[in-house]
Amino acid sequence: MTDYRPYHGSSEWVTLTDEEIDYAQRVGLEMRKLSLRNKHRDYRAEMNKEFSEKQAQKNQALGEVADLASRKFFGFSMKLVTENYKKADLPHNIEVRLIGEDRYGLRVYKKDDASRRVVGVVIPPGKERGPYRIAGWIIAADAIQDCWEMAPYGGRPMYPVPQEHLRPMSELKSLTRGPIECDENMPAQYVLL
Repeated sequence: MTDYRPYHGSSEWVTLTDEEIDYAQRVGLEMRKLSLRNKHRDYRAEMNKEFSEKQAQKNQALGEVADLASRKFFGFSMKLVTENYKKADLPHNIEVRLIGEDRYGLRVYKKDDASRRVVGVVIPPGKERGPYRIAGWIIAADAIQDCWEMAPYGGRPMYPVPQEHLRPMSELKSLTRGPIECDENMPAQYVLL
């Protein structure tokens, strides 16, 4: 069995202002409303009946805080979008995932685009206002390993990559210095100001 524990060896720390945190949380709540309106599946709620709407809203808000912290780390635009489903969260094919406990692994799913660069931002309970630890990253295809596969609550399989197996953020930051990859078929996105 895999031993999950925090690993700070390649972590980077980011601080957001109160205004930035509040902005990210508002965008997250708007995204949750749109998701419900569009009838997107909520796998966590389906598998765990104790998972409440309030928890779902909190997770979505924290996910956007993680996104904004990552944007700040890379020096990308600090504008968040409310409709970005199935597209990478950040330029350069970067997907941002919330790691909700200091010791948890970075979740990757089989349905993820195999070429995505998945970044994990640690925001444990009690640390919602930061500073935020970006634990590292991995290419989605590299995360799909039998030794990491699990299906909590009998749900869809996921691959929580232990933090010590993540690549350093400095490596990914150097890869983002080139031109941004554009998707001409990307639908219009709605930006909250």
